[in-house]
Amino acid sequence: MIFHANGKLLISGEYVVLSGANALAVPTQAGQSLEVFPSSERSKDSGRLMWKSKLLDGSDWFIASFEIDNWRVVHTSDVQVSAHLRSILQAITLRNPAFAEKAEGKLVTTKLEFPRDWGLGSSSTLLHLLGQWGNADPFYLMDQSFGGSGYDLKAAAASGPFRFWRNPKPKSESVELNWPFLDELYFVHLGRKQNSREGIQRYRQKEDAITNEINRISSLTEAFIKAADLQTFEEIIEEHEQIIAGLLELPRAKALHFPKHPGQVKSLGAWGGDFVMLTSGGLSAKALKEKLAASGFKTVIPFREMVLM
Repeated sequence: MIFHANGKLLISGEYVVLSGANALAVPTQAGQSLEVFPSSERSKDSGRLMWKSKLLDGSDWFIASFEIDNWRVVHTSDVQVSAHLRSILQAITLRNPAFAEKAEGKLVTTKLEFPRDWGLGSSSTLLHLLGQWGNADPFYLMDQSFGGSGYDLKAAAASGPFRFWRNPKPKSESVELNWPFLDELYFVHLGRKQNSREGIQRYRQKEDAITNEINRISSLTEAFIKAADLQTFEEIIEEHEQIIAGLLELPRAKALHFPKHPGQVKSLGAWGGDFVMLTSGGLSAKALKEKLAASGFKTVIPFREMVLM
């Protein structure tokens, strides 16, 4: 039994989506899989669930086992990770009491299809996968564990780009990105992981006074979707970055990392880490990658290779 979930990227509406703004999100081609192996005949595995989480290269980064009657952790390689996983298993059982019996004696193996530090949704894909296996609403599991807007859970099952908003429950609508400049767009990994919960806390401190910004970001999301040329697209990026930088009181990614880049730079999701989106600035793919590599940015992925369209 194998399940799969897509990764995610938030193109517009970061943070403000929590307050009801429309956002543009895309699923990524790389995601995470979960495979459930048949019950073991070994008596020592009865009454337990065995768990292994694997990295892209196939090596184990987390191993644990749980007693199914109360999901007590029997052994683990990471106490914090096992505590989070236990809370999700408990939440599934509350919604679906038959899940414990279904899980007894099983070995579950998850495998990431992207490096763990890329920030494409190792947690959200896990919630979606466990929701599939446990027949439980992944949004309920999200509320009981990691929290967030829920766009990443929509991305996990999406077949292409979508508009996302909360009103107050998560809503989504598929969109077509008929951008004639797709080949001018790249994703660049900044080389460090950002904790989105810290950014959310910073944003929540100002949330009560941003009605105008919410409406403007929603308008910019629509402008992103309908952008007909690269110049317009870059102008939208400029305004969007100015608004979010002002709300968070944080410097823009372009000023921090790419001050001399001739194109535009769009922060994605958690500001300060993970990926940014760049326009080429008129550079060829080869020239852009060489220039970025010289500045220490070695992971540069064309839009078409990253996004599930």
